[in-house]
Amino acid sequence: MPYQIEGWGQYCVGMETSRAAPLTQKRIIAAALSLTRRIREPPSMRRLATDLDVTPGALYRHLTSQEQLVTLMIEAVMDRVAMPDANDEADPWERIRIHVRSLMSTLDAFPGLDSLIARYGDSSTAARIRQRWLVQQLAAAGLSRTDAVRAYGSLDIYWVGSRQRVQQTRTTFYFGLERLLDGLRQLASQP
Repeated sequence: MPYQIEGWGQYCVGMETSRAAPLTQKRIIAAALSLTRRIREPPSMRRLATDLDVTPGALYRHLTSQEQLVTLMIEAVMDRVAMPDANDEADPWERIRIHVRSLMSTLDAFPGLDSLIARYGDSSTAARIRQRWLVQQLAAAGLSRTDAVRAYGSLDIYWVGSRQRVQQTRTTFYFGLERLLDGLRQLASQP
């Protein structure tokens, strides 16, 4: 939105116009998550700028691209997913169950984010930490490293896939999760 510079008698375009809180990456991510909740897809930079009452150029002073915006949005939300340690829960299968349920609840709180993860992938730091943690839990439960990595892939595909189609009831999802974990537990107990 243009504004007039006092004494110049002309308008300048491309400057922030909001007198609200200063524009920061944190504020941009919060606004993008809020918009994603409402419109169920990542907002365009133009739409986000309108919501923040700034120009799109102002956003690019804090972000390099739409892709970076999506990565930061995913990271901000996925940092909230529980990863209990052995001191909190001795059974690795229960730690995995708690983690996946926390993941589902977190994604329920941010409608549209699961679609972003499916579309853009989750290469965030939080995702890498979550991936390593889950493989460690599967190995602690008795799976070989190779099987733990494969099991992680199966669990990952299961939760992502469960959120993409017409969503089944949570009961159906948890039933499938229990069967998947039972099968992995059985695999881990084989000599």
